[in-house]
Amino acid sequence: MKVAIVTGAAGGMGRAITDRLLADGLQVVGVDIDGAALLTMAADREGFTPEAVDLTDPEAIADLFDRVTTRFGGVDALVNNAGTCFMS
Repeated sequence: MKVAIVTGAAGGMGRAITDRLLADGLQVVGVDIDGAALLTMAADREGFTPEAVDLTDPEAIADLFDRVTTRFGGVDALVNNAGTCFMS
């Protein structure tokens, strides 16, 4: 079983990428800051694991990878689709 992580999975391109990977038979860990949207997606997508994570927090990212590797044994693909903007 191949495992992919898709960031920004809850909307737009992230949702489309997630659906394509699921259709291709991958297990998909969908990561987004919008936990409610992820849970809605999980309700009708077999093979989808929702993970509400703030990707601006390095510790939260490390915890995410710990959970994913513990559950699935590793990650085969990362789609880094989430966008962040830092204003100074």
